[in-house]
Amino acid sequence: MAARLDSKGKAGASWRVQRAPDGLFRLCPGPEEGSRTGPTRGRQKRWSTAGRHRTSRGRHVKSCPLGGGFFGIVPRMKDAKRFLPELHIFTQPRKTIREVIKKDPALWALTLPGLYGISRSLDKASIKNVGDSLSYEYILILGLIIAPIGGQVSIWMWSHLVRFSGKSLGGIASRKDIRTALAWSYAPLLGNVILWIPLLIFIGPEMFTENTPNMDANPMLGNLLIVVAILQTIGGVWSYVLGCKTIAEVQGYESSWRGLGNYLLAGLTLLAPIFIIVLVFIFVL
Repeated sequence: MAARLDSKGKAGASWRVQRAPDGLFRLCPGPEEGSRTGPTRGRQKRWSTAGRHRTSRGRHVKSCPLGGGFFGIVPRMKDAKRFLPELHIFTQPRKTIREVIKKDPALWALTLPGLYGISRSLDKASIKNVGDSLSYEYILILGLIIAPIGGQVSIWMWSHLVRFSGKSLGGIASRKDIRTALAWSYAPLLGNVILWIPLLIFIGPEMFTENTPNMDANPMLGNLLIVVAILQTIGGVWSYVLGCKTIAEVQGYESSWRGLGNYLLAGLTLLAPIFIIVLVFIFVL
């Protein structure tokens, strides 16, 4: 498919719609007449212009980072519908993770597990009333600075477990792709972390202690805690649902239920050695 059009729409340079190495179609200039550039060299030259080309009407177009538009191209100055992974992960998780892995697997790969670590740390500290034995400032340091590192360790461990256990179900993903899928499943936890802000401002240290005199004296604080707890529960469940869908996509499963099965097998793989050790201590030692 070629059109002999120059930058003003007149006959001259050769323009072709070509498939790029990333799988998208882009409008690219062809080799000039009389050029001895071979197919391979010409292709390398065309892709080196990376994304901005000129159409037959002289307008610049830019390749869309995650697809969309005509032949994977969207006009730079027009209101084309863009595919935003940060938003579409909530409504189109399988398509989103597929495009993220294709274009940039490292996108938010550190931030999202960090959010998971913060949310999980603050939740555990509140449930276990850690404030009865640790200061409020120390809890915040652990939750906001140390916990994100724990989130990175957790996703590293789970990516190995999911990959190992998924082989028995026919999973084909690499550990890197599984890590990306798990990281993006943590997207709803951003809301959970944001919901902690009013709790820390209005309730403060009593979020982490057994005795809550100020909250007991103010029913509005109790109502705030109930609303936030409901929203955070929804975010946590949503995160698990996204995890089943993203794991199913990268592993090549048609059904998201198989992604859930992969999750459960990974958990059993983690618990099995612990269960065996406990049995040894009970019946052998």
